[in-house]
Amino acid sequence: MDNSRQIVLKAAILTVLILGLTFFLKQIVIDKQIQMVPLDTQWQIRVNDQQYAGDRLEEITFPMTQKGDHVEITGVLPDLKITQPSLQINFRQSEIHIYVGEKEIYSYGMQYAKRGVMLGAGYIWQELPADYAGKVLRVTLDVQENDAFNKFLTIYAQETSHIYYNMFSNQILTVVIIGFLLCFGYTSLVIVVCMYTRKNAYRGMLSGLMWIAVFALLVATWLLTYSRMIEIWIDDFRVIGLIEYISLYFAPISMLFFMYDMMQDGWYRKVIKLMGILFVVCDVVMIFLDVSGIAHFARTLKLLHLMIGLNGIVAVYLALRWAKKRKRRADWIFAGSILLFIGFAIADLIRYALDKYGNTGWQLSATVMPVGLLVFVIGMFMSFVFMMMENVADNMERKTLLQMAYTDALTNISNRAKCEEIFAGYEESQDPLTIVLMDLNHFKQVNDTYGHAAGDELLIRFAGILKEQFDGVATAGRMGGDEFVLILDYHPKEEMERLMDQLLARVEKANASAGRPYEISVAYGYADNYNNREFTNVWKVYEEADRNMYEYKKRYNLGR
Repeated sequence: MDNSRQIVLKAAILTVLILGLTFFLKQIVIDKQIQMVPLDTQWQIRVNDQQYAGDRLEEITFPMTQKGDHVEITGVLPDLKITQPSLQINFRQSEIHIYVGEKEIYSYGMQYAKRGVMLGAGYIWQELPADYAGKVLRVTLDVQENDAFNKFLTIYAQETSHIYYNMFSNQILTVVIIGFLLCFGYTSLVIVVCMYTRKNAYRGMLSGLMWIAVFALLVATWLLTYSRMIEIWIDDFRVIGLIEYISLYFAPISMLFFMYDMMQDGWYRKVIKLMGILFVVCDVVMIFLDVSGIAHFARTLKLLHLMIGLNGIVAVYLALRWAKKRKRRADWIFAGSILLFIGFAIADLIRYALDKYGNTGWQLSATVMPVGLLVFVIGMFMSFVFMMMENVADNMERKTLLQMAYTDALTNISNRAKCEEIFAGYEESQDPLTIVLMDLNHFKQVNDTYGHAAGDELLIRFAGILKEQFDGVATAGRMGGDEFVLILDYHPKEEMERLMDQLLARVEKANASAGRPYEISVAYGYADNYNNREFTNVWKVYEEADRNMYEYKKRYNLGR
C-alpha cells in the first residue's frame, strides 16, 4: 500500500473515530441524561390583534412576523415537581420580557432596540421563583426585524443545575466536532509559526496549512454560536450574533486563499482573486450596513447565502477543471471535498428553509453542517498533505538535478560550472574575496607510471582533504584535470598562509598513512581583490592566483 492510500485510509479512520466517539458519548449520556419537561399546556398567542391557541407551542403557526409586531405568549405554569426549575425559552430578533404572574423575571434588548441595532437570537435559561406553580407565564416580544419567525419552540423546564449538562448531551456530535476543529486549528497555527521562524525548505508551503487552520477556527467559532454552546460563556445575544455572522462571512475568504495557494496557473488565480475581492467588498458593505443600522446582518443573510452558493459553484468548477488539468491526487481530493461539503450545505439550507417557513418547527441546533464541515476540513488537510508530498518530491528531484549539474562526478566536490556561478555572485555583490588555485605536482607522471586509476585515486583523495579542511570556510572545486580551486571571503595574507600551511600539513599526514608508492604534492597560489580596483573583475583575481601558483612551482622546481 503506497503512502497516498495510507493517508486516505488514516483520514477515513479519523472521521470514523470522531463519529464513533460521538456515538459512545451519546450512549453514556442517554443513560445519565436528566429529563427536560416540555410545557404542554393550554397556550394563548397574540400577534398584534390576532389570537392563536393550542396545547403545543411548536404546532401553533401564524403569519411571519415583521418589524414592529408585538407578540405575547401566555400559559399557566403547572407544578413541575422539580426542586429548582429553570425555563428554556427560544427567541429571535426581539426585545423580550418574561413575567411570572405580575412579576418580571427577565428582560433583554431594550437598549439595543432604542439604538436600532441587531438584537440577535438564542436560548434563554431563566430560573423560576419558588411560588411559580399555578401562576401565569407571560412572554412578550417586540419584533425588531422583518421575517423574524412564524412559530415558537416548545418551552422546556429542567433542573437549574443540569442546564449545561443537557446542553452538551443534546448536541454531542457538534461538541466533539467543535473540539476537534479548535484543537486542529490552534495546533496547525503553532506548527506554522514554529516552522516559519526557522529557515527550512518548507516555509513557502506553510501558507496553505495556515489558511486551513484559519478556516477551521472560523467554522468552529460559527458552530459554537449557531449551536448556542457559546451562551455558556457569553450571555449578550447581540455579541453572539456579531460573532456568528462575522465568522460566517470570513470563513469562505480563507478557503479562497487556500485555493489561491493551491492553483498556480495565472488564469485560475485571477478568477479566485476576483472572487476574493468581491467577497471582501460584500463583507465590508454588509458590516457597514449593520453598524449604521441600515440593514442588519439578519436582513442580509439571504444575500450571504446567495454569495456562498455562487462562489461554491465557481469553486467547484475551478477545482474540477484544475484537477482534470493537473491530474494530481491533492486536487481531486479538494474537488471531492468541495462537492461533499456543498451537498451537506444544500441539505442544511433546505432544512433551514423548511423549518423557518414550513410547519416543522425551527430548531437552531438541528443541522447537518457540523459533519459537512468536519469532512471538508479533513479533505482540505488531506489535499494539503498530498500537495506537500508532491512539492517535496519535486524539490528533491530538482535538488538532485542541480547537485548533478554542479558536482564533479569523480571527486564529488563543486565543478567548474558551480565555481563560475559563485564567481558571478561575488562580481554582482562586489564583496571582496580570495581565490586559491592549486595544481597537483607530477600528476602526469603518476598517470603514466601507475595508470589512470591511480591518478583518479589521487584526485579523489586530495578532493576529500580539501572538503574536510575547508568545510564551512571555503567552497572547494575542481576546475578540470588536476587543477583545484578554493573560493572564500577575503582573508588577509597572514591568515591565508596559516590556512595553506595547515593544508600542506594535512597532505603530509595523509601521504604518511596512505602507504602508496606515489604521493600527493600540491602547488598553490592565491590572490584577492581587497582594496584593489584593478581586480574588480573576479576573473582577473583568478588569473592573478594562477600566476602566483606558477611562481610557486618555479620557486620550488615543481613539475607537472
